[in-house]
Amino acid sequence: MIKHFFSPKRQRIIESVKDYYNGKIERVPYSEREIAEVARWIEDIELPNKEMLIAKFNMITLIKSKK
Repeated sequence: MIKHFFSPKRQRIIESVKDYYNGKIERVPYSEREIAEVARWIEDIELPNKEMLIAKFNMITLIKSKK
């Protein structure tokens, strides 16, 4: 788990997206707006594998918008 997140909610959203891609959950229980907000926040910080995480968030946003 990444420990330098300012918001516990952001951390829960990031963990949910990771769990979705790891097959642990079937859907991400957050709104498209919340997911997009965290994706924008991720772009402004330094993380390992940041590009992959942003790509996952973009895909989740697309999936949410199609439903």
